Amino acid sequence: MISIDHICLGVQNVYEGAERLRNETGLGNYEGGWFPDYGLANRIVPLGNDVYIEVEGVIGAYKLGEGNATARWF
Repeated sequence: MISIDHICLGVQNVYEGAERLRNETGLGNYEGGWFPDYGLANRIVPLGNDVYIEVEGVIGAYKLGEGNATARWF
């Protein structure tokens, strides 16, 4: 059996993306953490039963070096 615990939404701006999701769905969110080596952060939208939406995006554009494929994708 396959089980999905979360879905990640990649956005250009983590705060704007999380706010837009809240406005469109009414679902709240909270700070999920950040990845200083990548210049990325996330916010968590809990859905219950350990299932959530992860909104992830850029917070530190200065970290978007040529060698950072993950951050460049955003």
